[in-house]
Amino acid sequence: MGQTTAKILLSRYRLTGVECRLVFHLIKQIETDGGGFAEYRYAAKKLLRIAGLQERDKSGLLPMMTELFQKTVHIGKPAGWIQYHWFDTVEWNDTDDVLIVSFNDGFKPYLLHLRKKYTLRDFRKMNSCGVFPWTGEDGAAA
Repeated sequence: MGQTTAKILLSRYRLTGVECRLVFHLIKQIETDGGGFAEYRYAAKKLLRIAGLQERDKSGLLPMMTELFQKTVHIGKPAGWIQYHWFDTVEWNDTDDVLIVSFNDGFKPYLLHLRKKYTLRDFRKMNSCGVFPWTGEDGAAA
């Protein structure tokens, strides 16, 4: 650990504009302190507003999250590569109209890097070509 190397974070499947807004917003909510990721609870109205969809169209969340959940991120490492899904779990709660999202703990250094270094505009631009520049410590996500 300690040696800085250039790494690339590649999205295997490009995100739509709506997905970019949603993923970027969810990444912005990640806590930097503590060990693992918490579960993040989002009111349906808030997510729909962020996604630019009608607040009454909760049925639109399922296909959007299903599509997004299936997209993977490929990360080149010095001795190979690793793949993650943008989300570890996505759960809908009808009673509270809440979407509960969690992220993989191993993905945390990469997500925090995106959160710290990029604006939504940068995120969209990099998503369009699928390359997210990364500079970090060896073994940071091992």
